Amino acid sequence: MNEFPVTLGNGDEVITFDIGGTSFRSALVTRDGRLTSVQRVPSINFRSTPGRLAPDIMDEIAAFIAKTVKSFWEFPVLAGRHPAIAISLGAALNAHTGRIHGSGPILGDDSTSCDLEQAVNRHLSGANITIVNDVTASLVAHSRMVIYHTARRLALITVSTGIASRILNCSVPHVPVDPTLGTQGEIGHHRIAFSIEGRPLSLKCDCGGMNHVNAFSSGNGIKNVLSQIREIFPGEFRASDLNKAGLGPDVPLTALAEGLANGDHLCQKLLRAVTAPVAEAIKWHFTLDPEIDKLILTGGVCFLLGELYLSSVLANLNSFEFYPLTSREETFWADRVTLGPGSDDAGLIGAAYIARETPKIHRRECLNSQPPYQVSRHSAVEYPIEVVHGIFHNEEFPRYLLKPFDRIILVADANVNVLYGDAIRGLLGGPDRQVDTVVFHASEKKKDLFAFIEIVSAFEQLGVRRRKDLIVAAGGGVTLDVVGFSSSVYRRGIPCMRLPTTLLAEIDAGIGIKTGVNFRQSKSRLGTFSAPYAVVVDPSFLSTLSDRQIRNGLSEALKIGLAADRPLFDLIEEHARYLVRIKLQCEQGTDLICRSIRAMLLELSPNLHERALERPPDYGHTFSPIFEFELSDLEHGEAVALDMAISTALAMVLGALDTADAEQILVTQRDLGLPVSRPGVSTDMLLRGIHDAKKHRGGRLRMPILCEIGQTMFIDEISEPQMDEALTFVSSWSSVKPGVQHA
Repeated sequence: MNEFPVTLGNGDEVITFDIGGTSFRSALVTRDGRLTSVQRVPSINFRSTPGRLAPDIMDEIAAFIAKTVKSFWEFPVLAGRHPAIAISLGAALNAHTGRIHGSGPILGDDSTSCDLEQAVNRHLSGANITIVNDVTASLVAHSRMVIYHTARRLALITVSTGIASRILNCSVPHVPVDPTLGTQGEIGHHRIAFSIEGRPLSLKCDCGGMNHVNAFSSGNGIKNVLSQIREIFPGEFRASDLNKAGLGPDVPLTALAEGLANGDHLCQKLLRAVTAPVAEAIKWHFTLDPEIDKLILTGGVCFLLGELYLSSVLANLNSFEFYPLTSREETFWADRVTLGPGSDDAGLIGAAYIARETPKIHRRECLNSQPPYQVSRHSAVEYPIEVVHGIFHNEEFPRYLLKPFDRIILVADANVNVLYGDAIRGLLGGPDRQVDTVVFHASEKKKDLFAFIEIVSAFEQLGVRRRKDLIVAAGGGVTLDVVGFSSSVYRRGIPCMRLPTTLLAEIDAGIGIKTGVNFRQSKSRLGTFSAPYAVVVDPSFLSTLSDRQIRNGLSEALKIGLAADRPLFDLIEEHARYLVRIKLQCEQGTDLICRSIRAMLLELSPNLHERALERPPDYGHTFSPIFEFELSDLEHGEAVALDMAISTALAMVLGALDTADAEQILVTQRDLGLPVSRPGVSTDMLLRGIHDAKKHRGGRLRMPILCEIGQTMFIDEISEPQMDEALTFVSSWSSVKPGVQHA
């Protein structure tokens, strides 16, 4: 087995368990998110304890968990601490109460309801325990993989001693379950009509039911089918590798794997039959939930048979009639169904992550019948971002956005109003649509409560209505932040369309859902998450900006390229000086704007409300807020550039980033005319930045640094000597290769 390609990041230690039908595994998750001291023992189940009732088996499992926890408590690294306990359990659970409905692989056909948490607490009074279904735990662990970090919805089917599925809404995150039973995806216990080439077969499931999916397609089910195969196809069996192996009636799965590897026809026929129910389940997943981005196949059977198993599932899917496919799209299923990593650590990692970060992974979507009443609703966020070059000189402005409104309230930055005010009013107005204008003198120093009061007072004077008036904010990031905040608060929300006129606003400040104003020396301390009605980006606005404003915006483009999009970084590196000189009024400039917007949205959209605090777009934003407040005459993008230079040096000092990559980044910053170092930046200032960052990142630093260009990792600890070394590096580099410093 390989190591699962996910670490949890920094946080509290967790003692984590994966309780399955074949084996029990346990581990300690360290403060830096690594699995250590992983142990595996044979499962305690109805087969290993014949004649025992379900509550007795569960009590024995609880005793095992308690004994293992106490052994971890003795580890010197814990220094007497008793961490939380996370349990991934191979059972049908009521996710709301934690009670076990049943578990064929562990409890057999005894469906007596059990409470594992209560049983463990009899041995470990007062323990902090999180119990989660093993498929849920596995899916959450997979969702943390880099390749899935932009997914909206993921599904997972595990094929092991049992079969079950789960679907995860990644952005919340949320695994929906029945409001009463607390279950989802127990597909292994559905009754089916099973046959191999028209020959019907009837088998008993571990749970006692007849002809369940598990009875044929789980690990134990496939063994049951193997034991019948010599009677169903006696002639083929005699010539098959299954017979040549000289095995008795209990044929192991390894014999099937060897036969498949040798191209044995009977083994292929059997595999096609036992994967058909799984393929049918996959088809229904995508029929009923078309927003699923990927469905992951995992579990012991998938690990053993690997690509052969996936190929058989895909062959079945391609043979099914699937109504949405009006023509044969050969890659439809191959693009959506994939194998998970060949590692059985997912349950351990997923359970620990849920215990640490998302204990409310299951939410009731309806009110309880009795107090306490729990309200849980997920609000959809939708808004278009149009990119149109030359909105005043062509007919491509998206006028459909204006049709629902009788009046437009244009709130324009004073400079924008001078340059473009009449043109914007002409664009927004019409025979049946009035345009009123509010002029706002924007500056970072004026991004405060007085500005907010100024804007909402203008709204009140104009009698702005909630449904028939549209606010249009035209300007840079400060204007969009203040007007967006004012619009979201006034009368509990007025639709607000953004017309960003600076590069920073077009690719960063204007495309997300955050609004805000500064308060008491804290940047954007007061604000809301409020989606714009729409965003219209016109690169031609940039033609009237100063070079400094262009560089200011390019700093944010560089940030998202470094954090999440290597090709974007390459584009900036190749054309850095040209882009500044021509103010992005070229094909490469439009490409940069579109790529930057898309890269930002790929990072932002799964986490719009910042429920996940490890955010790649925070790259360059750990120290930059303190720079903006404490260093004079510094634009936002310049502060971000200073932060990125220091973060680059820190990544190199920590051994995460190659020196060659660090040099390449600093050279690109220099070519853009962005600062790499600045007098007055000190270790004490960085420490204050860290202190402030922890306040809004859940008490931990969660600082993104680069492990390569285009990919981030997160750290929680930086020592003062490491900060000193990073500052010395950027200062020395700047003095040797000074370039142009504009900040």
